[in-house]
Amino acid sequence: MSQILSRRALRIAALAGAFAASCTATAAPSPASATPISVLTYNIHGLPWPLAWGRSDDFGQIAARLRAMRQAGIQPHIVVLQEAFTRSAQRIGAESGYRYVVDGPAAADRSSLPATDAGRRFAASASWFKGERSGKLLGSGLQLLSDYPILAVRRAPFPAYACAGYDCLANKGILMALVAVPGAATPVVVTTAHFNSRGASGGFG
Repeated sequence: MSQILSRRALRIAALAGAFAASCTATAAPSPASATPISVLTYNIHGLPWPLAWGRSDDFGQIAARLRAMRQAGIQPHIVVLQEAFTRSAQRIGAESGYRYVVDGPAAADRSSLPATDAGRRFAASASWFKGERSGKLLGSGLQLLSDYPILAVRRAPFPAYACAGYDCLANKGILMALVAVPGAATPVVVTTAHFNSRGASGGFG
């Protein structure tokens, strides 16, 4: 499994580089001074029932805090969320005033990477009782919220077999966005990912 994770990290770096290179021709504003940019990353633990419950009020408080920061002019310009699986979690961006909101890989998305021999061996050992053979019931749980225009988006789910335990029920992966920051000579690539567990965390066998 460690080899799978290492290859995954390399693929993230390669994908980010390719995404940035593919967008170099995109026009961008070019004033003399660039606008400062602040980024917040937040795993909000927005797991669905029965893994978690009673979280809607917490997500409302997160949105309220971001709104208050916006009113004070100190809000993060970009927020990347992990584990935003529920509808109440996914409303944080709209409720806190972010104009641009994009999601990561959906449950139906599939990786285009070919399976390796190591991957096939790992997949063969998957357990139904641990949730490893039930398919993808949820999306990636990734969201990117931005005050600045998002020019392009790329989503890349991890291979379906590259997971363990109940993590396999979510289609985790990578979300990349090309953001036009006012005053920046070129757009900024913002990347977020949520890795799968290296071992099963639950189940009956």
